[in-house]
Amino acid sequence: MNICDVSNPSRYYAIRGRVINITTEGGADHIEALAQRYLGAPYPWYAGRDQIRVILTIRADTIRAMGQARHHHGPGRQPPSQPGEGTR
Repeated sequence: MNICDVSNPSRYYAIRGRVINITTEGGADHIEALAQRYLGAPYPWYAGRDQIRVILTIRADTIRAMGQARHHHGPGRQPPSQPGEGTR
């Protein structure tokens, strides 16, 4: 998975790992929560409400930060001691 800074596309995180769980349980609630967070409105359900939403849990094997001087874990946070620890 790559996550890019839209204001600077050369700055991104590249995450490589394996899918360790696939579920549809909670998928509709999850997309609604994401829509509220990022759109400020309910999810538009473009293809209709009968869509099946899937949640993948990925165990990160490597996380690489590109386009920045140093990786920042946030105040008081330490990097995971084991690959995949603390990721979902």
